[in-house]
Amino acid sequence: MESSNETTVSMQESYETLLPQFENIDPCLSPDIPMDIYLQEAKDLHFQAQQDVNDLTQRGLNPQYTETLQARIYACQYAQGLWFKEY
Repeated sequence: MESSNETTVSMQESYETLLPQFENIDPCLSPDIPMDIYLQEAKDLHFQAQQDVNDLTQRGLNPQYTETLQARIYACQYAQGLWFKEY
């Protein structure tokens, strides 16, 4: 199990790595649900996708989506933390 410090490092590294991609998202939309709920649903989806990765890939899902989902979740959580800190 990851320690809190390891998770924070992973979150920050994910954020710094993915930030250029995030900055190029156009248009940037506000979510229709609270981010905490969105992120928990993304974590649940990641867990389920890991269980079904072979079936999903056979049905045409690009494996890159499941392989990078954890890092994208971490980056988003880190960004949310920065936002809370600033506002």
